[in-house]
Amino acid sequence: MADARPRLLHVITSLSTGGAEVMLRNVVLAAPSREFDMRVVSLTTFDPIGSQIARAGIATHALGARSGFLSVDHWRDLRSHILEWRPNLIHSWMYHANVATGAILTTIPRSVRGKHIAAIRAAAGDTQVQSRRTRLVRRLDAMLSNRYDRLVFNAFSARDQHERLGYTVARAVVIPNGFDTDKFQPKPGRRAATRRELGVVSEPLVGMIARYHPVKGHRHFIESAAHLMKEGFGCRFVLVGAGCDSNNAELSQLLHRHGIAGRVLLLGERSGIEDIVTAFDVVVCASTSESFPNAVGEAMASGVPCVVTDVGDCARLVGDSGWVVPVADASAMSASIAAALSLPQSAASARGRRARERIVEHYALESVVGHYRDLYTLVLADRGTA
Repeated sequence: MADARPRLLHVITSLSTGGAEVMLRNVVLAAPSREFDMRVVSLTTFDPIGSQIARAGIATHALGARSGFLSVDHWRDLRSHILEWRPNLIHSWMYHANVATGAILTTIPRSVRGKHIAAIRAAAGDTQVQSRRTRLVRRLDAMLSNRYDRLVFNAFSARDQHERLGYTVARAVVIPNGFDTDKFQPKPGRRAATRRELGVVSEPLVGMIARYHPVKGHRHFIESAAHLMKEGFGCRFVLVGAGCDSNNAELSQLLHRHGIAGRVLLLGERSGIEDIVTAFDVVVCASTSESFPNAVGEAMASGVPCVVTDVGDCARLVGDSGWVVPVADASAMSASIAAALSLPQSAASARGRRARERIVEHYALESVVGHYRDLYTLVLADRGTA
């Protein structure tokens, strides 16, 4: 018997570990998979997210392109996939996938091509420090944006930034990131075990979970950590993420220059973040540019209060459960971390509960997946879009 479900093709720039890739996986593996016949195509890599999706029985394919730019063969491969499967709806994720999909659809007759939802998962950032290639792809995406049936942002701030860059946002919607509140939740037993594994018993732990990159603000975090040590706070600091390890000479030099190398644990890129984050007393986002950081939402779901810079939708995310500080202001950051660490246990616990309650109420994964399901249904039924 033929599958009567609408065919939904996801096209994404890569299937490596990242915020967009994880959200795609969550959407594909959740409720909509029962309502849509889904396939996934990556322009570049397959693992690790591709394997997780494929194990669920969802056809997943990687074109193997480099850096999201398609060769003639890759272009033909994606175009053939679309023409042969005839998806009713294509959801592209991130600039390169948006442009590749949008451009290919202009070569397919309107009578046989499906609807197209394009997604932007990042802040516009500082255009002065971005590569020429990134700026070019984004400019092409902006040019195509008036053809998309819907444009999805994960943050209100990102929508506004991209509108200023020339995107057509008349049919734009904002669907924030969603968080698995069963996976990420307070775990007192796991907290104690993880702290033992880290060699920390009673000292407060201040954590930052982010790949090592200038936009993530590690320099400002380290400066604030140095301020705290000078003020006599007997805490330890933990850096988790790609590049946050002893092989990073630049990071090691920063830590030694500020005299805190012996107080900072470098864990590098790690799995099991849901266990690691429970060991922290405070989680910090020091970024100079963000849209909607997963690390903050995951920490909040785990009952850990956060100190965040005022970028993207960070302030909207933490609400009154955390602290918001100016960008690149290490003194303000250290003062807010100090305020968090100085709370009586009862007040600190209340902050953690309030953080989790915000996630459960506004950003639970099942609710966010429901927003995507509703969007797909709406676009498929809408005969008035392009």
